[in-house]
Amino acid sequence: VDISHLPATTPPSGVKANFDHPDSIAYQVIALSLPFTCTATVVVLLRMYTRILIVRSPGLDDLGTTCQSLASNIPLILIVDIPYGYGIHLWDLYIPKIKHFLIIDLLGQDFYFVGTCFVKVSILLFYLRLNPDKTFRRVAFAIMTFDVVYSFVSIVVATFGCTPIAGGWDLLIKSSCVNKKAYYYVAAVCNIVTDFATLGLPVRMCLRLNVSRRQRWLLLGLFGVGSFACIISIVRLVTMLPSLHSIDFTRYKVQVAGWAEVEINTGIICACLPTLKPLLNTVFPTHFA
Repeated sequence: VDISHLPATTPPSGVKANFDHPDSIAYQVIALSLPFTCTATVVVLLRMYTRILIVRSPGLDDLGTTCQSLASNIPLILIVDIPYGYGIHLWDLYIPKIKHFLIIDLLGQDFYFVGTCFVKVSILLFYLRLNPDKTFRRVAFAIMTFDVVYSFVSIVVATFGCTPIAGGWDLLIKSSCVNKKAYYYVAAVCNIVTDFATLGLPVRMCLRLNVSRRQRWLLLGLFGVGSFACIISIVRLVTMLPSLHSIDFTRYKVQVAGWAEVEINTGIICACLPTLKPLLNTVFPTHFA
């Protein structure tokens, strides 16, 4: 059977399939995430400048954030530059394109799990630079371990959750798969919990700092940005729901991909902002000293 022109699904009643010039909203990924991606890239460059040339003390947390900043652009390139279905209605696609779409989407999911893990581990490593308290360090390592474990399990479930494995991206293969939808809910909740745990861990330490009112406002600003990152995690979970429960998942995945990029890049910005104080002290000595 020639599957090269086999429709992925039948269109809804009253809708005619358009395989030659399908309507696409893939551009929305760029429109939503590009400002955050550009900002995160600039902030990472400033971080590296600060750590290498001003402080002269780069660490593993810097390496992790930099690697993640580079890796966060890969899913964006895959989604936008390879026309295999992102933003197109499922009934406007042939079966072979769905296979490529699912492979690219799987890569994007894996990069997302790695990305969010790298960002939080980088933030926690930065915390460990600041606080020698044993209890604080134990909690930081506990959050870090939990985040690494659930991220690893998420990648395994997403990639190898079907038997045979190719059944995860080839609709023509008869396969048996774990309930990925249920696990994505679990992974999203774990992500949100670790976001808030990472954000809340240094609150007590910061409240005890003997600093000026101006510096306290700066700390509040940092926590405000961190809170925004936590809210983005919740927004991503909400936008993910339609793609999990609709047959037209190729269309809905655009919003999921866009908010995932926003979430990761916001996390990168959060991880970098506290490290920029020496740079701000140099440029604005009367305001940030």
